[in-house]
Amino acid sequence: MSSLNQENPSRITRGLIELVIMQFLEAKAMSAPQIVRGVSGTFGLRCGIKTMYEVLESLEEEGLVKQEHLHSVKKPRIIYDLTTEGRNVLGYTSISLNTECAHALLPVAMTF
Repeated sequence: MSSLNQENPSRITRGLIELVIMQFLEAKAMSAPQIVRGVSGTFGLRCGIKTMYEVLESLEEEGLVKQEHLHSVKKPRIIYDLTTEGRNVLGYTSISLNTECAHALLPVAMTF
């Protein structure tokens, strides 16, 4: 089996996790532990905090997510939010997925 075939499921999974995280952040800014709980509670996906931070760091490097340090609370926290670019990418992805799903569900023309 080629390495490309072995990498695809991993890339697809990572991409889906990134989209799920971005969907949560579209609703409101959250800390990494809040995102982990949301993903677990909503989708039943188990994602460790270390993995969450790695994904968030990757999204931040891509300019899709930004972080804010909150010092006004009892325990300082890092809150993550979508950037304008992140919102644009999420919107475009949503439109693309809806279009692809609509095409996949179109009735197949029967020819005889």
